[in-house]
Amino acid sequence: MPTAPVKNLVTGGAGIIGSHLVDRLIKSGEKVICLDNFFTVCKENIAHWIGNPSFELIHQPCRTNQA
Repeated sequence: MPTAPVKNLVTGGAGIIGSHLVDRLIKSGEKVICLDNFFTVCKENIAHWIGNPSFELIHQPCRTNQA
């Protein structure tokens, strides 16, 4: 029975450590969802993956005004 492809969620994926993990996963053929708030980093660390079908970027602020 074929299994669905696995997607790896990397929180903080645009940071120094997270972006290196994203690089390694995609280069090894994995699919990656990168979740980051870009509070202390910028998209430059993962810009080379934007548009790659194995990469999905989610910009999610960590704070909300909701209680």
